[in-house]
Amino acid sequence: MNIKKFRILILAAILFIVLISHNVYADEQELELINDKQHTGEYERMVTNVSEGMIGEYSYNQVPSIIDDLMDIRAAYSLQSIGATYSDTYYNIADDQTVKIRNQKDTSVCWIIPAITSMEINMQLSSQSGSNQEFSVRHCNYATARDSFVDGINEYGYNRKAEDGGKPIFAYRYLTNGLGAVSEEDMPFEANSNNISLADLDKPISQIATGFEILPTINKRFDSSGNVKYYDSSNKELSTTEVKALRNIVKNHIINYGGISALTYSDSSRPNFYNNSSDIKKATAYYCDDPTIEANHGVTIIGWDDSYSKNNFNNLHRPKNDGAYIVMDSYGATSHNNGMYYISYDDALVEYNMIGVTGTSDKDYDNLYQNDFFGATMTIGNKNYDTGYIGSVFERDNTKNETLEYVGISSTNYARYEIYVNPKGTSMNSRFLVKVGETAELMPGYTRVAINPTKLEGAHYAIVVKQMAEEGEGFYFPIEVSIDDTQYNVITGTEEGSYISYDGRTWKDIKDTVIMGVELSDADTCLKGYTKIKTDDDTTSDIDVEDTTPDTTDTTNTTDTTQDPQDTTTPEDTTVDDYVFSLKTTKYAIKDGYLYKIDPNTSIEGMMQNITHNAKTISIVDKNNQSITDSKVTVTTGMTIIFNGEITYKLVVRGDINGDGKVTLTDISRLVFHYNEYEEYQLTDAPLKAADMNYDGKITLTDLSQLVFYYSSI
Repeated sequence: MNIKKFRILILAAILFIVLISHNVYADEQELELINDKQHTGEYERMVTNVSEGMIGEYSYNQVPSIIDDLMDIRAAYSLQSIGATYSDTYYNIADDQTVKIRNQKDTSVCWIIPAITSMEINMQLSSQSGSNQEFSVRHCNYATARDSFVDGINEYGYNRKAEDGGKPIFAYRYLTNGLGAVSEEDMPFEANSNNISLADLDKPISQIATGFEILPTINKRFDSSGNVKYYDSSNKELSTTEVKALRNIVKNHIINYGGISALTYSDSSRPNFYNNSSDIKKATAYYCDDPTIEANHGVTIIGWDDSYSKNNFNNLHRPKNDGAYIVMDSYGATSHNNGMYYISYDDALVEYNMIGVTGTSDKDYDNLYQNDFFGATMTIGNKNYDTGYIGSVFERDNTKNETLEYVGISSTNYARYEIYVNPKGTSMNSRFLVKVGETAELMPGYTRVAINPTKLEGAHYAIVVKQMAEEGEGFYFPIEVSIDDTQYNVITGTEEGSYISYDGRTWKDIKDTVIMGVELSDADTCLKGYTKIKTDDDTTSDIDVEDTTPDTTDTTNTTDTTQDPQDTTTPEDTTVDDYVFSLKTTKYAIKDGYLYKIDPNTSIEGMMQNITHNAKTISIVDKNNQSITDSKVTVTTGMTIIFNGEITYKLVVRGDINGDGKVTLTDISRLVFHYNEYEEYQLTDAPLKAADMNYDGKITLTDLSQLVFYYSSI
């Protein structure tokens, strides 16, 4: 790898890799089991004595030390520019959006309110219909509780009561596991934690979260003079440049996705953390400089002010640096300053456990298949392999005409994924798998991925996911497994199959795995399948599956799965004259007049080999409308393919922003300048489509990260 590519790879790692920090244990097969916080010195205080707010189970390794001048070609590639390029020193979501200032009163729901608020704001930012809808905090509280009912136990609840606190991650899993969100009208807030009937939970889902992001952590240590140093969870000191970049990632989330759940300490016994120690609910600024204190309160980060003066804080607890997050509390609009106050960037707790919704949707599925209802508690993988596989088997009613449309992936590290399905049975032998989708690099957290709709035909089906991590990082998958003496000890595991593989050929049932004496008999992989029940009148096209009988016992395949099955068909039909024009692709995507997902350095001949059509005539012109007749010419972004002289599609090569058919530093530069909003470099049409690396319809730091990694890998 040349030096420029190496430097870019370091840069991307600095900005976007947030690995979970844990102790690692290996068995004789070298699989590593990572138990979140269970074996750290902090575990006991973080999962016992559950208070109003609860530390989540994830901690994070940050990235290695960096080089200030990472690239010698342009200052625009400095960490400050790519980490996040905000010229605004101040931003508050409440200035632009309607935010609900809730009052938890005497309940212990502060850990839920930020997640619900994050979802509501995300809906507004994405301009969804009904985006001013309010969701029920009370329903989330009881739906995640096991023992708060007059007529039995809630088998879907964690080991907690409604009067207890909970982990912030519980609320996000509630939004993704089929329990919520429920409209506030259907279960209004009440200032009590009285036992209710289980039937009271039976409410229609109004909205779901399609993803959430676990943001990087910055830990702090203070000397006797109050000076702060910044560390990652592996105790490596972070430079001020790294800290700025990581905070800019947080700002990027606020701008693009909305509010973020965060934790703090709130108690009248320590009033001097507030700038109004006589009445902490009237305080407008807060700063805790005690990193040993237990977080017990949840707040929602909705903005920042880089210039907020350190002199605004209590002189008994005053940070050394200016700058603060704007947070929304949960004690009503009459508290603080219209329910909001400032927490210093250097606060000991606020940057420890940050999570935010990245997407929402109406309930657009009929069935949700999952073996990981409660969510990940451990991580399994191997540091010596950068590619790994997991698989989940699901049982279904094969009398239904059912189509798999989305796959949910939980992730603990930044990696790319390929998604395969066996629609007829349980075998994960590649002979029975069809590739239905792939992702750009996913962030730690949860992402629902739209796949090529796949008709399910058997009494069981299997989902297989291939993870491709960065070189030297190892592959890691989250798994759900019971942990004694925690709120997760209610996990029992499912009877369906959960498997892991190094190579996609030889599979191991996770439930049969013992690692350093830890039995995983109740473990499950963290994959979800979202399906729709089709009717006879539904004309939506599904992929065709070869009529073969799956071998459900064969787990060894002599075919190397690096030779992946072809993508499934994306059709486009257009009426021309007296016949129906048909265009299908087994590799690319067709939408809104674009044919995209074309790999760099693809020839016209190579592209046409992956297209099926019944056109009478075909021609291709370049971006200057000049005809191209040589099939060996490389496809470039901006070319147009014309069928029957009138049906046109713009060609888009992934990452090829400047239209030369390749991904180069010039493309990275163009994306950076577009993201920085340089007027003369704003992208439109096909180049804008080429810059959208993750195909979400907007240009964010995620696209920049993926373009950098993409360049480094070719």
